[in-house]
Amino acid sequence: MNNILDLVTEYSKKRKILDEDAIEKIINYYIDDFEVSIINNIYIINKIELLLSNVTLGNYVEDYIEIFYSRIKTYIRGAYYITESPIENDLILYERIWRINIFILSILFHELEHAQQAQISLNNNPNNFEEKLIIIENNFMDHLGQKVLNKCEYNKETKEYSFTIPQMLLYRIAWYLDNKKYDRLYNYSLLERLADIDSKEKIIYILSENKTDIPNLYKLLEQILISRKLREYDESKDSPTIDFFNKLIGKKNFSYDDMPTNYTLEERLRLGLPISSIEYTETFNKLILQKKENN
Repeated sequence: MNNILDLVTEYSKKRKILDEDAIEKIINYYIDDFEVSIINNIYIINKIELLLSNVTLGNYVEDYIEIFYSRIKTYIRGAYYITESPIENDLILYERIWRINIFILSILFHELEHAQQAQISLNNNPNNFEEKLIIIENNFMDHLGQKVLNKCEYNKETKEYSFTIPQMLLYRIAWYLDNKKYDRLYNYSLLERLADIDSKEKIIYILSENKTDIPNLYKLLEQILISRKLREYDESKDSPTIDFFNKLIGKKNFSYDDMPTNYTLEERLRLGLPISSIEYTETFNKLILQKKENN
């Protein structure tokens, strides 16, 4: 990932925000570094829009990546990327341009993580418990309304279903209900959790060589990572991921008997798996201590 670090460093030293050319290069560097063969096209969209609410800044769809650069610029102008951490106010001028470029980098990495997840699902041959969960969630999203489809006639040659009018109506209702269920559970999504955490960890790893030049920003990113790992545990200090899958597909449809018992605390936090109240408190106190040290 040295190419990515060099490019972000070059732009930041020149007080430049990553532009469309840099974004495309970064995505291609990432694709090469992590062998993301599923991506065939990159679309960087830069057009005038009226943003009235929270909007998508990036997307991975089937075999392509979309990055909404004009929306990203709006977010930057409005400082919507700024967190509540006190360190945000401690960043020196040099770190502030880095902060913006890291914000852009996090969007790119997040969507590229989704592409890697899709690649795992496409192979459909899980090597571990994590990949098994990734495939289950992706399959749910790829087969909304599947309960109705299972009762319809399927043509293997055309790869299409034959519907009667009542079946079509039932399918539309089933698709809508499945989609609404997923929307309600979105904040607990394992795919989103992993995309958030893994992208942040990669960025922190990339910046480790430069952390003496951007010490406040590096501490800020570490805080943001810990906060993300703890998120949703405040609602369920046991396991947001188990809660998510139980509500998504039902306890009868999936067994956690093969969940490894030797995962470390960091591995369980990353996957949203069970942690004890003591572990939650210790991790939360670690975050609070970091914030106090920077006040």
